[in-house]
Amino acid sequence: MDPLLQNIAILLIASFHNCIYAYPNGQVTDSCNTMIPIHGASTQTTTSPYTLSLAKNTYSSGENIAVTLSSTTGTTQFKGFLIQARSGSTSTPVGSFKISANAQTLTCSSSADSVSHISGSGKTSIQVTWVAPSSNIADIQIRATIVQTEKTFWTNVVSSKIAYVAPASSATSSTTVGNSTSATTVTTTTTKNQANSGFQMTDELKSVVISCTRHEYLMRGFYCWGNNQEDAEETMRKGGVTTANNLRYCQIN
Repeated sequence: MDPLLQNIAILLIASFHNCIYAYPNGQVTDSCNTMIPIHGASTQTTTSPYTLSLAKNTYSSGENIAVTLSSTTGTTQFKGFLIQARSGSTSTPVGSFKISANAQTLTCSSSADSVSHISGSGKTSIQVTWVAPSSNIADIQIRATIVQTEKTFWTNVVSSKIAYVAPASSATSSTTVGNSTSATTVTTTTTKNQANSGFQMTDELKSVVISCTRHEYLMRGFYCWGNNQEDAEETMRKGGVTTANNLRYCQIN
């Protein structure tokens, strides 16, 4: 064979060889979209011997959730992997990842939105941390491709779905006394039973501070107070404990 043609043939064989072999360093950004290794082989159709488990199945904005990729038997090793979080059938990763040993982050669409191996050494499990997005995205699942050998790999291994949980909002109450209105965040207060000249309330109240005139009083815990104890006792004798919107206060009738 002509030496020139022989050199060209060697180069072509070498190039083809590189195209179908795995990336032991985990730099698999060519597979970001499909999550399918370029190994010159088809994905396995049998049940994967590996699973993805989550520390929890709900997320709030920016929450960190541990993700574990592991062998179902605890002994079946794998050499490579690619992990992303996706919503439904979309191919764009959501959220980002933090990594520990045996893993590295990749940038497919945004910084650290994917995770892969750092070597082709055998392992039975790895754990990474998924950082949730800041908004409600439906049907999020962690997805993985796991490579056991160059020609043996599984794709579309998925976790359970992760549902968004909105942050709790505080309740606000608005109370009008006389010509004054006060809007107050309501919190539940529990106070030990203590004597108060025989006028102690027996049920649990909600504390509220009301803007008062001289004929309006402050309710604190279980107790009804006026400008002084005599005023409070006089108010109680006149039946001036009023209930409105579950907020109790005292005023002279």
